[in-house]
Amino acid sequence: VIEGQGTKMHAPVFPYKAWILLPSFSLKQIELARPFKYFPDAHHETASGRSYHLSELFLTKAEAIKHGRDRINMGMAEVRTREAKLLKKLAALEKADFQDRKTTVC
Repeated sequence: VIEGQGTKMHAPVFPYKAWILLPSFSLKQIELARPFKYFPDAHHETASGRSYHLSELFLTKAEAIKHGRDRINMGMAEVRTREAKLLKKLAALEKADFQDRKTTVC
């Protein structure tokens, strides 16, 4: 049994088609020709020699889309966390500036 992103499948019969999510978040269907010779249990490769880790392969387009949405949601959560940290730093600077003005006026 081979495990991909949220998918468990039996050892595939080569060649087989799978979906990948490109860095631009566009989808592409590829045909995998054989197991990758150096890591056959973790990578498969195309006829042209490009290898893909099983976590990058999706059996259906819907699974690839779900994975893309999950990645975007994780990225958005990281941005919100970063924004909250920056707002705290800004508040600390404004407090220090206010206290500095208060002591110089008196």
